Amino acid sequence: ANEKEALGFYITNHPLTQYDKLIDRYTNADTKTLRQMADGAEVTLGGLITKMRTIVTRTGKNAGSKMSIVTLEDVHGSIEAVVFPRDLERWRSLLNIDAVVFLVGQVDRRRDEPSLRVSDVVPVDQAVERLTGSVVVRLSGRTHTPQTLETTYQILRKYHGDKPVLLQITTADGLLTTIKCPNLRVTAQEALCRDLEHLLGEKSVEFRSHKSN
Repeated sequence: ANEKEALGFYITNHPLTQYDKLIDRYTNADTKTLRQMADGAEVTLGGLITKMRTIVTRTGKNAGSKMSIVTLEDVHGSIEAVVFPRDLERWRSLLNIDAVVFLVGQVDRRRDEPSLRVSDVVPVDQAVERLTGSVVVRLSGRTHTPQTLETTYQILRKYHGDKPVLLQITTADGLLTTIKCPNLRVTAQEALCRDLEHLLGEKSVEFRSHKSN
């Protein structure tokens, strides 16, 4: 923070570096690519809140109400995001300078510089739970037994939730098939990932975002 304040940029490390994997997994745009997207396009951005200002609306049904203009920064640049009066109170506690958040919304190209009309705010520590669209479990016909499959099933039942489960199975002769489990849903959390990887091996579980479904 001192580097940014004194020099205008970070020297040692960007604060978002530790969240690279999360941002890559759960976003479908960044502050650079958003500028090429069409008006109204649905996007999810991840970044650092660097500025905020509150203004009072002068026209429309919300005249006299407060709205917020948030500046979101990622490693490519920054962009302004508009939080409307109806949502400001709901998200006020999440909108803090230096907070890392995901902003969900629509591209607004009515001005020279595109901005984001915010429809949801997700703090970084809730990203896995709220932005995961499905959970992929990888099994191998060469190394995993029927007992492994039964244990996998019991682990998945232990973490019952609302995320659909996909089994991605590689057969003994190398064929790959994906099976959707319609009656099995789980909660996306790191404990589920740890338990399954302990049984099935590293990289045997993938939390896929909504953009991948």
